[in-house]
Amino acid sequence: MKTKVIDWKVCANELYLEKLVSEGYKNLLTQSTGTDHIDLEEAKELGIKVYNLPDYSSNAVAEFHFKQLLEFSRREEYGFELQGKVLGIIGYGKIGRECGIIGKGFGMDIIPYDPILLETQSENDLFSLLLSSHIIFLCLPLNDKTRNYFSPVHFSYMKEKPVIVNCARRELLDEEMVSSFLKQGKISGYITDDHCSFKDERVLSTPHVAWKTKEAFERRLEQTDKKVKELMED
Repeated sequence: MKTKVIDWKVCANELYLEKLVSEGYKNLLTQSTGTDHIDLEEAKELGIKVYNLPDYSSNAVAEFHFKQLLEFSRREEYGFELQGKVLGIIGYGKIGRECGIIGKGFGMDIIPYDPILLETQSENDLFSLLLSSHIIFLCLPLNDKTRNYFSPVHFSYMKEKPVIVNCARRELLDEEMVSSFLKQGKISGYITDDHCSFKDERVLSTPHVAWKTKEAFERRLEQTDKKVKELMED
């Protein structure tokens, strides 16, 4: 069966998917971990099977969290150390767990939160994380449940004025709300890898480059080639 290969820059909306069907494609493979750029419901209705590459860049992205955090921590004349800080990790899949391993290496105390993978957790555990964390990593996929993940109530629980690190999708947070809480001094900084929509000296922003290592690029090519061959044999 014919397989169309795209990356995260392609918006696979209804019109795009209908065009694929007209060209005889049955499979759509995105060279990315996330699938938020694909209309999954429309793809299902049109009979297009969607595949992704869930683990080609986990190490690269996890390391990038700390590269950015270290840069941010030394922006002032007197910065701050990571040792002894509490790191809250929201989303404890492959990237989140790798971040936890690296954080422990810096001597940080790790608080993970993932009500799906850590089945005994509830929202009370999230509020405990927000209360205690000096740094918060958002390691979540973007979907209807995670979009604009923090409400004003969540921000009000951040007693340690944390640095928030979002190297996933910008839409995980309402950036107008982030900007407001930065101005109020309720959070100390914001690090994002998806083109921050506002300017502030306490923001460190990059253009979706966390995955870009030679090793991750090679794995992406290898996994793409392998998956396309598997689909051709179906």
